[in-house]
Amino acid sequence: MRPSGGIAALLAACTFLACSDPARLTEMVDVNAYAIVTARTLRQEIRDVQKCPNTIESWETDTREVFRRFGKQGFYLGFDCHEDLSFVIWIKYDMDSGTHITGAPNKPIEVRYGHFTDSKVVAVQDTDDARLVAEYVVREQ
Repeated sequence: MRPSGGIAALLAACTFLACSDPARLTEMVDVNAYAIVTARTLRQEIRDVQKCPNTIESWETDTREVFRRFGKQGFYLGFDCHEDLSFVIWIKYDMDSGTHITGAPNKPIEVRYGHFTDSKVVAVQDTDDARLVAEYVVREQ
């Protein structure tokens, strides 16, 4: 069975060996879309209360970090918030690849992706469809 729609286009453009698995590719899009939506929610919460959250609903918290696993692939998400109320949600696909979603109360959400020596940034507007942005980010990696 051939993948259809946006996933077929992603597979055609993807250069990662890991992207040869349509289920993995779909889940990479899913986790990025989830992180973008979560970043929008967190940005509003931080804007409203003017402080960093200690927890995120459905995420785990230990003494060092706020985190969660996502989907069957088990992608790892982490959250850090700083004194200036800027924050980052990071996604690890594997040991040396992932995406960072950054934000602050009065700044747009940004998605950083690619190799650390040549990373790229996409500004996410409030009206942008999170899934379409996620598909673009995964395709461009």
